[in-house]
Amino acid sequence: MGKKYEPVKTPLGREELAPILRPVFKDETGEDMGNAEPYLIAMLALENGWGSKIRQHNWGNVIRSGEEQDYYQVGSNPRKFRVLPSHDEGARYFVRTLLSPTNKRIVEAAQADNFDAFFNGIHNISPVTDMAYNHLTGTKRAQALKAYKDIVSKLRGAPVVSNIPISSSSGGGAALIMLTLLAGIGGAFYASKQPKLRKFFK
Repeated sequence: MGKKYEPVKTPLGREELAPILRPVFKDETGEDMGNAEPYLIAMLALENGWGSKIRQHNWGNVIRSGEEQDYYQVGSNPRKFRVLPSHDEGARYFVRTLLSPTNKRIVEAAQADNFDAFFNGIHNISPVTDMAYNHLTGTKRAQALKAYKDIVSKLRGAPVVSNIPISSSSGGGAALIMLTLLAGIGGAFYASKQPKLRKFFK
C-alpha cells in the first residue's frame, strides 16, 4: 500500500525545464524534441506555473496508477497524485503520459508544428479512448487558446498561424487564464470523463 505524503512544493525555475526535459524526451522516444519543444514547455507553463508550482516532483500532476504507489492530495480534490523521487522522474512521467493512446496526438501535432492540431488534441475528446486531457468549452476554451498562442509564439520566436477563432470574450490572454483557472487544483494529466474536475493548475 502506497504512503500518503504532504503536497510539498519542489519548484523549478522556468529556465530549468527544457534542459531536464530534452534528454528524457529523447530517451523515451528516440528523437529530439525539435518543433515540439515550445509546445511541451507551454503545457508545463500552464500546468504548473513554469515549474514554480510543481509538487513532489510531479511535473504533470499525474495520478498514481496503482495502490502500491506513494501519493499526495491537494485540498478537497479526491485525486491521488503520484509522488516522484526527482525532477528527472517528473519529466519522464510527463512524457510517458503524453505518449499514451489518449494523448500521443498532442505530441505528434507538436512535432509537426501544427498549432491547431496540438490545441485540439488537448481540448477535444480522443477518438481512440473517448477521453480528453483537458476538455474546456466556451470562454475558458477561448482563454486557453489565447494563452497557448501567446506562449508558443514567444518560445518559437515567431507568430502562431491558426485557423481556430478566438472569442471576443477571451479577455486578457495568458494572464487572465492563469487567474481564471487557478482555482482548479491540480488538473491531472490522466484522461477523465469528469471534465468539471479537470483544470489547469498554475
